[in-house]
Amino acid sequence: MFTYAFFIPAGVFDAPHHHIADAHLHVASGELMLGYGTSFIKGDADRFPAGSFLFVPAHAIHFDGAEEDTVLIGTATGPWNTQYWS
Repeated sequence: MFTYAFFIPAGVFDAPHHHIADAHLHVASGELMLGYGTSFIKGDADRFPAGSFLFVPAHAIHFDGAEEDTVLIGTATGPWNTQYWS
């Protein structure tokens, strides 16, 4: 098990991808935008403000980003990797 902090600068979004393990996330500051599916459609993303807790299951294809500076604290079990949808 490991814990990580992740900073998403305002305006940055990640293409659809998945991880090989479950992720538990806490939005420490800002607002995370998270959507599921193989196509990046910003309008389909749900918004999670500071204080939110999320669960992203292993192999769930998703995209994420933020319109304001955002910090996430995540917990997962390794090994860990990110595989982008092509």
